[in-house]
Order: sequence, then C-alpha cells, then structure tokens
Amino acid sequence: LCRVAVLPPRGAVGFFLLLYCGSAVLSTMLSIDRNLSLRGADWRYEGLFTLLAYGALAVVFACLVESRLQAVQLVKWLLVSTFLVSLYGILQYIGFNPTRHFISSLNVANVIGSTIGNGNFFGKFLVLTGPLFAGYCLYKNETKTYLLCSCALAFVLMALVLSMARASWLGFACGALLFSCL
Repeated sequence: LCRVAVLPPRGAVGFFLLLYCGSAVLSTMLSIDRNLSLRGADWRYEGLFTLLAYGALAVVFACLVESRLQAVQLVKWLLVSTFLVSLYGILQYIGFNPTRHFISSLNVANVIGSTIGNGNFFGKFLVLTGPLFAGYCLYKNETKTYLLCSCALAFVLMALVLSMARASWLGFACGALLFSCL
C-alpha cells in the first residue's frame, strides 16, 4: 500500500485545488440538468465525478513524488508520451489511422483525435503538456536536450494546428505568453 499519507497540498496549490473542486460541485448543484452534470455526456464524460477524480489525482501524485529525481523522470516520460501522441495525430492527418475501426466516428479522413479519440481533448492535452518541453529544456540546460525538446515541440505544435481545436490554439498562445513573461 501507500508508504506516505496522502494529504491535500497546502498553500496556493491546495487553495486553487479546493477552489476547482468547489466550483465543480457548485456548478453541478446549480445545473439545469443535474444528471448530465453528474455523469457527463457520451463521448465527453466531463461530469462531476470526472472533475473530482482530476482533483484526487492531483493530490495523490503531489503526495507520492518522493524526490526531485523522481519528479524529473515523471516529467520526462510525460514528454515522451506527448511526442508519441502528437506523432500519431500527425499520422492520422496524413491518412494512417490503425484505430479507426474501433471508433466509428473517426471514419472521416484527415480528422485528428490521436489516441484520445476527440480532437478537442487532444488539443487540451497538448496545451497542458506543450509548455513542459520549454521548461524541461531550461531545467536541463544541455544542447542535446534542447535540440530534442525543440524538435518534439515542433511536432506538438504541428499536431495542435492540424487538430483544428481553435480554443486550444488560444490556450497555447496564452500559456506561451505567460511562460515567456515568467
């Protein structure tokens, strides 16, 4: 079982996590269709239980990372998976989609859903993980790492543009601006 106690993070992270979960509960209570708000719509599943699970995952992972090296390794493998998901999305756009037969709505040519299956979710994922490439480059400060991350980030940006998730384009631009300012 777990070697450490899983407690909510304190400080600003804990405050914003509590604010996030509280707003999800409040919006569900005030919803016109509470059943839909609880379980989420088909193919989207963004109901209250899913949103609270996101908060729980943040708490669990924040508490279970025991060292800086472990955190760096987790980020590195998240970046590798982001690159692979982006590459698969680009291949889908080109026309190679071996998972098309599993999801009938993906039988449209040049539609990017990658392994996630939904172009908007794919765009959200890239927006959340894309800036980590730049942060990882700054953390490592090595030429080889910089070149690898730059090439991978180019694939992420290409997949983001091809996904046609326009809200994600705006989100990425805002995140890049904030990252540049910081």
